Amino acid sequence: MKIFSVFLVSLQVFIFSSCSSGLKMRINNASRDSFKEESLLRYSDERLKNIQEVSLKNLADCHLGSEEEGLKSLRSKISSRKESPDYWNQVGLCYFLNGKKKKSIFYFNMAIKKSKKRPYSPALNNKGVVFLHLGHERQALGLFRKAEKGNKSLKVPLFNMAQVYLRFHLLAPAKKILIDLHRKNPRDTHVIYSLASLHLAENQDEKAHELFQSVPSDDLKFPHIALLRSMLFYRKGEYKKAISTIDDSSTKWSTPFNSNLSTLKRVAKDRIEKEKKMEKRRKQIEEQIVKNKTKQKQAEQDTATAPQGDQARSIAEETSDSKNEPKKSGGNKKEVQEKI
Repeated sequence: MKIFSVFLVSLQVFIFSSCSSGLKMRINNASRDSFKEESLLRYSDERLKNIQEVSLKNLADCHLGSEEEGLKSLRSKISSRKESPDYWNQVGLCYFLNGKKKKSIFYFNMAIKKSKKRPYSPALNNKGVVFLHLGHERQALGLFRKAEKGNKSLKVPLFNMAQVYLRFHLLAPAKKILIDLHRKNPRDTHVIYSLASLHLAENQDEKAHELFQSVPSDDLKFPHIALLRSMLFYRKGEYKKAISTIDDSSTKWSTPFNSNLSTLKRVAKDRIEKEKKMEKRRKQIEEQIVKNKTKQKQAEQDTATAPQGDQARSIAEETSDSKNEPKKSGGNKKEVQEKI
């Protein structure tokens, strides 16, 4: 199996405009890796160690963190492989993995020059990734397009183009690419994440939630995925779920995602406290309304039982007449005595 050795662009969470310098998400299950025939970047250590192809073993060492050892082995083969564009591309990749971005460009250019039949797409793509890391997005996009045009079978340049489109909120061209990639492999977590990011930008949160149903639980803990999922929960007003998603995420990578996760967690907690205060105030208002209604009802009852109008005047007149009426019992007794 031929590996073209191309780089994936480090995924961006464009809703925060953050840039990751190298987020590696290793994939153990090859069936979930849409780009397994093009890039070793997402190979797990076990998959890298099991590579049998001699020409890729040195590159695998670089991906395993032994860049100097990989480069040393590659240099020892320069006399036999110096005419191969694959060779110079691998040297460039090892320098890139070693953090020497500008130096890697020299070797990617060497690979491009050594390709005589057609544009050497892997090196064009990798040069584009370096340009993107250096902040030259327009040049990077142009290189990804050349890489895709030079070899229509490659998926990675398309994926990288979609990442640039997402970064600049160009949703239509990104959507066309990502939907096609997802159709070809609906189990690739990176593709799912990118498509979910796009749905979030389109305010189609439910579609984004649905996509994550097929993602393994371990992958959900990656910072960039946890950030996106917690954003979705936050937008639904499910702040506790947003916080638990952040708490469950892995923080072993030092990336801008971790800072964004901390910020979102703080904001979610503030929202919970604000809602608690609002709920307390709402209950106080409801209690006061009940008290006011009770007082009003009692006042209405008191008014209903008190004499009203003509009835009150009649009672008052009767009371007055009874006070002015002479005491008949005493007068009658006197008259009887006189008669006797």
